[in-house]
Amino acid sequence: MVPSFCSHCGSPVPAGAVFCPACGARVSPTAAGGGSAPLPAAPPPPGPWPGQYPQPGWGGPSSPNAARERAWDLKALRAVRLASVLGLVGGIAGLVAASLLSSTSFLAVTTTSRGPSVSAQLPAMLGVIFGIAAAFGLVQLLLYRTGFHTLSEVSAEFSTPSTLALFAIIGVLFLVAGLGLFLVAIYQAIQCVGAGNPLTVACLVNGTLWGAVALIVIGGILALVGYIGILLGIWRLGSRFNNALFKVGAILLIIPYLSVVGLILLLVGATQEIGRG
Repeated sequence: MVPSFCSHCGSPVPAGAVFCPACGARVSPTAAGGGSAPLPAAPPPPGPWPGQYPQPGWGGPSSPNAARERAWDLKALRAVRLASVLGLVGGIAGLVAASLLSSTSFLAVTTTSRGPSVSAQLPAMLGVIFGIAAAFGLVQLLLYRTGFHTLSEVSAEFSTPSTLALFAIIGVLFLVAGLGLFLVAIYQAIQCVGAGNPLTVACLVNGTLWGAVALIVIGGILALVGYIGILLGIWRLGSRFNNALFKVGAILLIIPYLSVVGLILLLVGATQEIGRG
């Protein structure tokens, strides 16, 4: 006789049994009369295996944090793009200021037999140009700092550029304060000797001048270190988004007369990546 099996648990069932001795389930007539063992249930489909879906990253569908990472990427790219625009506007303003400086004498220096004589010309215009240039530079550095700090939340490689960009901001503030003190020292020296009279060491060398020199030196060092950090951050943008425009732009920003081209490349690269996001 062909053995029968329980259709519920698959255990052998004696001939003529009404209930399965193993699980107590009622035996179907087919199983009671003999039959083959039931086929095991199909296993559940396996979960996703590595490589089945695109990995998390720029533009990928993928992890619960992907949407949040894309939002951070877009915020950083917008900050870098705006910083590039401000850099271009500041460069144009710098050219205008340079042309004004070449055509107008803000400090008239005359050499006499008793020594150099200095008189201030148009100090208000000089202060306005100086203030505008400093404001553009500070806002640009703040935007770079914002972009790198945002990306440091999702990638540790932007932590160092974020910190160094903060050094650059502090350095520029020191430079602004130092240059301001230097102008004050010159103005005090002119007032001390009287306009048109030769400068004297007693009037020129004072605490204000030494304070200006100290601030300028410290600010210059901090600004240089910070600028290197910004170039590093821009280079790493090119690696993160696989966009060579950022890397070429970072190189060109080192070269004085080609820095404008570098800013244009950064603007184009950031606009491209924002469009892809």
